[in-house]
Amino acid sequence: MKLVKIDWVDASMVGEGWSELDDVKVYVQNAKCVCSNVGWVLEESKEQIVIVAALQKNSDFDEFNRGAQIFAIPKQWCMSISELIEKPISKKK
Repeated sequence: MKLVKIDWVDASMVGEGWSELDDVKVYVQNAKCVCSNVGWVLEESKEQIVIVAALQKNSDFDEFNRGAQIFAIPKQWCMSISELIEKPISKKK
């Protein structure tokens, strides 16, 4: 599976409870919620990319068969998608 880092823009809650609309307008101009996730690509289409951040395999399987923290991110929300290179950790003797 390909490992990627995705920087993307998400919705942001503006204020808590009732707010004066003029105050909200000023806040919204500066409210950009940028997220960053790293994960293995499960599926990718023209519209979205689905990644999984944690993988698990049980002893009955040679390959990873379970995942957690799965994100389906619309490509329209993506600012950048970068492929990462996995490097094995060298073990010192």
